[in-house]
Amino acid sequence: MKILYLLHNDPRATGGTEKHAFQLAATAAKKGHEAVFFYPRVTKQDIEPTIEETQSDSIRFIELKRQTHNNFLPPGPHEKLLNTIYGSLLESFRPDVIHIHHLKNLPLSCLSSSLTCGARTVFTLQDYEYFCMQTHIVRANGDFCESSGGGANCAVFCSPKVLRAKAALAKTFKSITGEPDFVRYIRETILNRQTAFKKFHHVIAASQYVIDRFKEEGFESPNIKLIELGINSFTAFHTNQLSGQ
Repeated sequence: MKILYLLHNDPRATGGTEKHAFQLAATAAKKGHEAVFFYPRVTKQDIEPTIEETQSDSIRFIELKRQTHNNFLPPGPHEKLLNTIYGSLLESFRPDVIHIHHLKNLPLSCLSSSLTCGARTVFTLQDYEYFCMQTHIVRANGDFCESSGGGANCAVFCSPKVLRAKAALAKTFKSITGEPDFVRYIRETILNRQTAFKKFHHVIAASQYVIDRFKEEGFESPNIKLIELGINSFTAFHTNQLSGQ
């Protein structure tokens, strides 16, 4: 079986999401499955997107070098090329399963193309990136976010500073100024993701709180399951360190 993992960072990096995804892929590879990671490495510089491929322990790593960009804002100038890169990967690899852990900084087509390419789709809710511009339901000022407001609160509290004031003004005088294009884009992005959410073959959450929060935001799925992540190596490592092993 061919499994394509979508992640927001190099899975070999130290971290929770990365470590969990890497352990899954390593287990799959040991069982004879073909595992490929596709993830971005971002920079603030305006660069033309390129990919670099490496292989380690029977797992392929395809790194997408690109300028950082929030997927909830209108696409940048290189989005067509980014979508072409992902389309080429799907065509050449032809995965049986696409396991999504993150869509942050990945091509916009990663969601739609993954759902329509014929592969089985699995989505693990590692955090709240799927509907949150700040990923962790904490606003740009550090306050806990009670609700995205279908995108309206994202625009007012978490969009780039120059846009926040515009969004707040438009929210107050909407009948006069109308809705700014970028606010509409954020709102429609969340609506599109709500529709896509129902189409995943499997949705996995690590806690009931995560499931409930997604439901509060309008994300429903008949295929959602509560499965703990099962990462025990952190505990084992620290236990060994404390015991002097």
